[in-house]
Amino acid sequence: MHKYALIAILSLACISSCIEKEPPMEESGVPVFSISGMANGIPVQLSAGVNNYYMSTGFTKESYDLHVFKGALKPNGCATCGPALNIYVRNYTTRFPYSIDSAITIGHYPYFDQRNPIESHYQLSCYSNAVGTGTPAISWDFGNNRFSTETNPVVIFPVAGIYPITCTAVFPGGCFSELNQPVYLTPSRVGKTTNFTINYPDTLSLLFNSIPVNPNAIVSWDFGDGNIAQGSIVQHTYTTGGMYKVCMEYITGSDTMQLCKNVNTLDISKCKTNFSFTSELITDSLHLSHVVVEWIDTNGVLYSSGNLTQSSASNFEVTGVGEYQVNELGQRTRKLTILLNCSVSNGVQTIELKNITGTFAIAYP
Repeated sequence: MHKYALIAILSLACISSCIEKEPPMEESGVPVFSISGMANGIPVQLSAGVNNYYMSTGFTKESYDLHVFKGALKPNGCATCGPALNIYVRNYTTRFPYSIDSAITIGHYPYFDQRNPIESHYQLSCYSNAVGTGTPAISWDFGNNRFSTETNPVVIFPVAGIYPITCTAVFPGGCFSELNQPVYLTPSRVGKTTNFTINYPDTLSLLFNSIPVNPNAIVSWDFGDGNIAQGSIVQHTYTTGGMYKVCMEYITGSDTMQLCKNVNTLDISKCKTNFSFTSELITDSLHLSHVVVEWIDTNGVLYSSGNLTQSSASNFEVTGVGEYQVNELGQRTRKLTILLNCSVSNGVQTIELKNITGTFAIAYP
């Protein structure tokens, strides 16, 4: 296969069935495919065609018509030598006719834990509601070392928690606005949403109307100027005009939830950002669209993410997708740019792969 032809992403179960192809001949030029980052605190950079490294691509099909892609960036002629990186992605391929667009797309992928027959994770869909002149540049901080510049990103959280999420908008001309608020991804709160409306009797006196998930909830307000109140409908008068972060909190028994908005008292249309979201708990017995990362160190020791429960800081993101050339098997390939952070273990020792970025390729039907 072409010396730059990437990493095919297969399942752990198909490793033994994969036959390594003849490695490509050395060529000159800038490598198309490479990775760089930190492995166990040590900087690493691997490039296809440099220092006898190469990448291979391929895929297999498991039961339930699931395709599994594998990629390996490793030294030529030695399957157990390192440093080397293997990536496996199990993808949704239950749509017919099969389309790569339904399998490998831009976005976040959860890690596969091969110890658990059924795996659950939280999926959060965020929606930017920025107001101002011109089209703003949107950025997100999801409170767990994950970031995005999409307007309406969809993010996977493998661990339940309350995440402080920030949405920032920068408008043409330099107008800057951001909103930070907690998002509750827990079993009792997932899927629940709340909201409140704002009416302007005059420029300083505002009327707030809650839309809680439970009409019997205790509703309290923080108006962002040091004043608070209780009640499902409240009116508040500000002494000076400006931008205020108003937070509504409702309590039902031991359950608490909060929603915040930026509010401008003098100019409704003035530059500001807000965001809304929906959440759901995804239960997957087939481990579809899950990732396993393997690292082989310089001593040939194999470490895998597949036998660990990853922390909320672990992530695997495809940040770019584009068509690439056909490989030697006549399979179409796509070029991917990726970012990954995860823990990997050899059963005795655990190490961290941090900020691994690179360009890979996958083969597909």
